[in-house]
Amino acid sequence: MTPSLTRFARLALVIGLLGIVAVPLEVRNVAAGAHAVAAQSTAVLVWQGKILPIITDVYGSVSDLSVAVQNNDFDAIAKTGDQFGGEQQRFELVKPTPKTVGSAAKVMDQGLKDLTRGTKALVVSLRDSDPTGSRRAASQVENGLKLFNQAVGQIRRLNGPLAEPTVIPNTNGGPVPTPIIKGLP
Repeated sequence: MTPSLTRFARLALVIGLLGIVAVPLEVRNVAAGAHAVAAQSTAVLVWQGKILPIITDVYGSVSDLSVAVQNNDFDAIAKTGDQFGGEQQRFELVKPTPKTVGSAAKVMDQGLKDLTRGTKALVVSLRDSDPTGSRRAASQVENGLKLFNQAVGQIRRLNGPLAEPTVIPNTNGGPVPTPIIKGLP
């Protein structure tokens, strides 16, 4: 008989993982010309380019973890923990970190550490049929994902270009031309 995840821990982890991943990243609607777009330094752009594949891999690993938890597959959960560990090591190798994103980088690193440790603790507690340990590990995984998403949001707000205003279609239903050059009709 394989040990199973308690209903509460399974439900909390799946809802938490799916809910956090499904939350769309913050988009601000800014009126045209209301805010000037801050120029990004080359160092920040290079750093963002280096961490972008890591960020996409983390979201892929979160999806893998969600499927593994739903299937109650301990080996797949352990593999996902190893993936988080590898992504955290890759993130730590991205140097230098620009000062403007230093605090967000620390939050992201802590989130990756929590994802790694929580996932590995989840496997151990599931194999030992420890419901208390499973809940504790699940909350650590959820906290890691929250920190990771918070860091991604901080990086976007600190250094990303401001969002383009949302184009609302004409209520008459006619086509709306898209300007090729900003500022021209």
